[in-house]
Amino acid sequence: DNCPGPVTVTCTPPSGSFFPLGSTVVTCTATDACGNTSSCSFTVTIVNGALWVTLPRGTPDCYVQPPEPAVPGPCLTGAYPGGFWKNFDDPTVNRWVGVTWNFPLSWNILAAQLGTRLRPPVNGCAGISDNDTISLGLTSCGPPAWLWSRYLGSGNSSAGLFPFQWCSGSGCNHSLILNLAALPLAPSGTLSLLPHLNSAKRLDMFVQDDSTVDFAALRVLRCLPWHQVGGLDTTLNNARLIHAPQAWVLAPEQPGAPFGADFALGRTPGVLLPIEPLSLAGHPGAWLEFETLNQEDAPGIGLRLEVGDDGVGRVILSRLPALVTNLQIELRVERDGLALQELPPKPVNAGDLLATFDLADQCTELGVLDGAELRSSMLSREEDGSTHTYTLRARLCCGDLDGDGRSDDAWSGARLMAAGVPELPLQTPGLQLRGIEKKDIRRGMVIAKPGSITPHILVQDDQIVATPLDLETGQAGLRLSFPPTTELRWRPSFFDVFVEEPIWEFGTNGVARKQKQWLPANFRLRIDGLDEAIARQAVTEFEQGTNGLWTLTLPEVGQPTEGQVQQVILKGPAGQTALSPQPAPAGGVLLGQCPELPPTRAARLSDPQERLLTCRFVWPRPVLFQAADGASIQAIALEILWRLPEGAADSLSGLGLEATGAGALALGGLEFGPQDRGLRVSLGDDDGDGRPDVIQVQSDGVGGILEEAPTPQGPWTPVLDQFEQGAGSYSIPLPLPGPDNPARFFRVRY
Repeated sequence: DNCPGPVTVTCTPPSGSFFPLGSTVVTCTATDACGNTSSCSFTVTIVNGALWVTLPRGTPDCYVQPPEPAVPGPCLTGAYPGGFWKNFDDPTVNRWVGVTWNFPLSWNILAAQLGTRLRPPVNGCAGISDNDTISLGLTSCGPPAWLWSRYLGSGNSSAGLFPFQWCSGSGCNHSLILNLAALPLAPSGTLSLLPHLNSAKRLDMFVQDDSTVDFAALRVLRCLPWHQVGGLDTTLNNARLIHAPQAWVLAPEQPGAPFGADFALGRTPGVLLPIEPLSLAGHPGAWLEFETLNQEDAPGIGLRLEVGDDGVGRVILSRLPALVTNLQIELRVERDGLALQELPPKPVNAGDLLATFDLADQCTELGVLDGAELRSSMLSREEDGSTHTYTLRARLCCGDLDGDGRSDDAWSGARLMAAGVPELPLQTPGLQLRGIEKKDIRRGMVIAKPGSITPHILVQDDQIVATPLDLETGQAGLRLSFPPTTELRWRPSFFDVFVEEPIWEFGTNGVARKQKQWLPANFRLRIDGLDEAIARQAVTEFEQGTNGLWTLTLPEVGQPTEGQVQQVILKGPAGQTALSPQPAPAGGVLLGQCPELPPTRAARLSDPQERLLTCRFVWPRPVLFQAADGASIQAIALEILWRLPEGAADSLSGLGLEATGAGALALGGLEFGPQDRGLRVSLGDDDGDGRPDVIQVQSDGVGGILEEAPTPQGPWTPVLDQFEQGAGSYSIPLPLPGPDNPARFFRVRY
């Protein structure tokens, strides 16, 4: 209207209010100078976004023998060198008990409690136990510095946690429950260790030195992770996510309105979304819809299951991109995986009816395979009482589904929506990546510790990422299975171990540069054969020490015999040096140390009669490798030859990866099958002006070393940074070789 003056807005509750758990309706009213008003309301919902996690060490069994391991971390053992450590339940005096808990970097700890039980020596004050202490929060790895320490008993320079002399213990009393957000100080006050836990991502506990410790259990309250369904990042659309033991349930926030979720797929040819058997018969007008999403999250192709006005269930091609024309589709109907009917290709448009189904049938699966195949499955109960699965496959006879002139063989997301049903229970999605189904990967994952929490898996940007680790042990792992092959190869980023957020590093000149953060972690690479007897033999471990160097070891191997290491070869720019493993010490054969991890790896199983498995690790540039015998070698490749037992395997069928102390594991560029060892040289246009300005050298054989020389006879040297511009490729600026530019010859050495 024409009433002048300001408009005031008031809200109940007012802006800036704190909201309790649950739903609160906020009503806001606008009022002008003439008293005209307009109101609206919205709901603020606060969910419990925190989770208590218990991390036990030892068993609360009242000091039952034999002792149980109490494992101190590297910082704790570095602060107290000498090895005077003992385990839980061990009554030995003059020995320390040390325990370390490590947390994933993604954790934000809101509260923490430490429970433990301990007692002094049974015989008086053996070992001078009356001055024993407990310490928490180690801030220096040498000399030790603790944030909090207290005497256990009385009679010392400050009050103890127990009001008696710490001597002559018996029974199962003397339990402690410590609030790490308010640890008691002497003589008064409290101290919080929560900032230390969130910055150091660990907690160290130290008890010295005559006390017996039964167990220690750390209980932390942490923020829940982002919404995930089967390891896929998930965006909810008018939906709440309820996690059941073996399923994820989507329930509507506002009943009656469409609800569902978007799933991030990275780059994958397809996804299957298994549904707990859901019948639409009892929900007239209900529908389920599945859509693919492209890189811009725009809908691609869609499939809808609905109940029509005539009461018949229908399968409808609900969506096609607007730019797609003259599309044809061929249909295939399967019963328990066997073809019942196949229809020739016919033209289709958005909204076309593809098939009908009995309302007694239950929907069990929706998805897209290979980029252009719509799929829906029904569970049908026959008159004789038997149950069968009917599947409709609708193959779109067109590779370009968004009209950009390029074949669409991968999707970056998928959307599942529903209406008219009370909830939508989902099982673990089946994701495909280069023909490997994610549901198969999940079944074959390596679990670091029996009974531990399974790491999630996410396909992201042509990589498989496993996270957020085993919550108890700080370990993560996965195992891939694939068709039998004699060769495996994986390009840079396969062994990437990273945290959620990169760190900023400031140089001496004050310039900041962003880099990936590497953690002191223990890596294990395993090549599995068909025979379980050799599944754990081809193992190389990498561990980064406090000096920053990576130590390479072969665990649990001995003299070169059947089924063990035959030879270790280090190849250098000027030739090669052969190393033979020595008899295995307790920790395995030590190969040596190097400043960085080799980014390129390959494994090859030779002729079954030779029974040799070769694992190759290649650096992009010469590195100084310190061999176990003390010799220093400029190395560009490491080969380990394994002699397999007679008849053990004639192909490779799997690969395993485990790590400790990392934020996640990324696996990219995995390939298997016969290796094409070709070499191509061509001209390229880097600046896009239409004129060649670089020579491009491309090697097809992953795991080889690209070398260059001024003459065909040599001398040959490895091309520096050969893998940093792309896997197995290298670009050389023009001009072409001439009087001022010596000729350059290239080869790939394996």
